This record gives sequence, structure tokens and C-alpha cells, in this order.
Amino acid sequence: MTWGLVNRRSGCGMVHAFLKSAALCGASFAALAPAAFSAPPPPALTQDFSAWRALFALRAVDAGIGGATLAAALGGLEPDRSILALLDSQPELDRTVWDYLDLIVSDERIMRGRAKLAEHESLLDSIEVAHGVDRHILVAIWGIESTFGDKIGSRGVVRSLATLACCGGRRARYGEEQLLAALRIVERGDRTAADMVGSWAGAMGQTQFIPT
Repeated sequence: MTWGLVNRRSGCGMVHAFLKSAALCGASFAALAPAAFSAPPPPALTQDFSAWRALFALRAVDAGIGGATLAAALGGLEPDRSILALLDSQPELDRTVWDYLDLIVSDERIMRGRAKLAEHESLLDSIEVAHGVDRHILVAIWGIESTFGDKIGSRGVVRSLATLACCGGRRARYGEEQLLAALRIVERGDRTAADMVGSWAGAMGQTQFIPT
């Protein structure tokens, strides 16, 4: 119990240190806010991002995230307010189910999928043996989610998830859960925060899987 308390205090100390350091370098996190967007303006934040970040860092330490990981991922981070306007703009919600299926299950996509099955036959063989995932399901996900890697997104996943966790309303809980999962990926050394690029909702990579 004492060791856990020491670890928590140590982690909190690192968190406070990097927040203080960033503030000294940039006067304040608020001063680092991006320039105003053209009309219409992005939605306003529902709470102060710097205050949320400080409290989240403490929760992350309790969840086992190291201070160095938090400093690298959250130091100087600012919210991406543009994603707040996208919360209710998902294409599958803006179209009828048949229009949506016509869009994602096109003849061209089917042809490319068949070509990918042939092109990556040996790799798909090994995936089926190792993980039991049917190749047709995997290639279908690949085609639908990223058009076979053509559209993997360009937003920083950590920044997007932090914005959702802070100010995403009904998606705030999702944002924080996925942000913690993303930080665990960074903590393990599998990816750096800068390498994690994807959609505004935190999906990333060829198959657009979320961090969990």
C-alpha cells in the first residue's frame, strides 16, 4: 500500500512538473490556442481544457500510465474544436441504409477486394491460421473502413480523443476510455503519440480500429 502511494505521488509529481514546465515555456496553455477559424466558428468548449487535462493526468497515473508517457503525449496539447461539429455527422446516420450500402459496397470496391485477396493470399493464410479470422471478413473490413489503406485519416488520435474526453458530451466517457488505451499503447512502446494518426473519433490504421 505504501509503495503504491509512493508511486502515485511520484507519478503526480512528474505530471505537475511537465504542466509547470509547459506553462513556463509558453506563458500559458491558453496562449497556445489555434488561430480563429473562418465562419462558421467551431463549437465552443464546454469546459477549460487545461483544467481537464490536469485532472485527467492524475486519473491516468492512477490507471498506471507513467509520467514520462503523459509528458510526451499531453505536454502542450491543445483541443481540436473542429471535431465537435462532427459528432452528429456520421455518414451512416445521414443516409438511408440502402443509400449507405450502395456507397460502401460499390462494384469497384468489390473488384479491388477480390484483387487484394489474390495479392495477399499467403499473408491472409497465416492470419487465418494464427488468429482464426476469415480472410473475406478481414478484407471486407479493410475495404470499407479505409478503402484498402487509401483513407486512414490525418488527425492526431491522442488530440482527437482528448478533445472528446474533455468536451465530447455523450462521447466524453468513450473519449477518456480510448485515450487511456492509446496511452497504454504508447507506454508499451508499440507506437509514439505522434505516430497515432486516424479519424476524429480515434480510429486508426488500415482497418480503422480504435485503441481498445
